[in-house]
Amino acid sequence: MDATPATAAHGSEDVGGRRGRSAQRMSLLAWAGIVGPVLFTAAFLVQEAFRRGEYDPLAEPVSALAAGPNGWVQNVNFVVFGVLTIAFAVGLHRGMRPTRAGIAGPALLFLSGIGLLLAAAFPLREDVAGVTYDPGGHIISGLTFFLSSSLGLVVLSMRLARDPRWRASRRTRSRRGWWQSSRS
Repeated sequence: MDATPATAAHGSEDVGGRRGRSAQRMSLLAWAGIVGPVLFTAAFLVQEAFRRGEYDPLAEPVSALAAGPNGWVQNVNFVVFGVLTIAFAVGLHRGMRPTRAGIAGPALLFLSGIGLLLAAAFPLREDVAGVTYDPGGHIISGLTFFLSSSLGLVVLSMRLARDPRWRASRRTRSRRGWWQSSRS
């Protein structure tokens, strides 16, 4: 099999385009971490706009959107965000230099995705008077999401600070300024 110009330049052959597919997969997993929170926020803001008379964003949590007749929309929102968070955690783990305790940060982010899936499985409900309540499980899933995502980001920041590839990126950005970090 002949090497393509791209693989010949690097001195190795890309058998069956595996490197290209792997890079595409990693890119998709990275995008999951960007798209997930943005999509989740956009979806609940749209729901808030359509449920003005029955939902008060200042008095109720976002999870209260799962209560009521169109609650399935918020439940789908939790599931999509959960799946994208899990995908992002997997991509982060694969994209960083392995360390002895390196699984901790991505595992905590993975757990936060599980918390979002559980939030959909145990949604808030609305009683006949229109008061939102937790029939069981939603508060625990919320605590799982918020605690594991915040701890996961702290643990990841420590891991990234020790990774030479990320340290080099940080030095380059600080020398040039954040507005120039994407330019070569």
